[in-house]
Amino acid sequence: MRGVYILHLDTPLEHARHYTGFAHDLAERIPLHGTSRGARIMQVCQERGITWRLGRIFEDGDRRLERRFKKTGHAAARCAICNPTLDLTVAVPYSYERTTEDCPF
Repeated sequence: MRGVYILHLDTPLEHARHYTGFAHDLAERIPLHGTSRGARIMQVCQERGITWRLGRIFEDGDRRLERRFKKTGHAAARCAICNPTLDLTVAVPYSYERTTEDCPF
């Protein structure tokens, strides 16, 4: 399953409290962040002993959605750990593919 995901850092890494990423295969990609083969920021977290948890998955999200999330920030507002009322997994509506005006995120 492809999608966009948010990782919640249990201890902030300087200014970072979340990492947002995209993967064609979430089941394969997310565990890589616990190794030295993940994103650089996650490698630094591992070196410093900073643990993380899966904060949210946006099923069928694409790189455009990932870029939009990174550009606008506010990962904490999208994180199910920071906001327990949110569902951990969200299906991206088809309307997102047509226009970002209809996207509720």
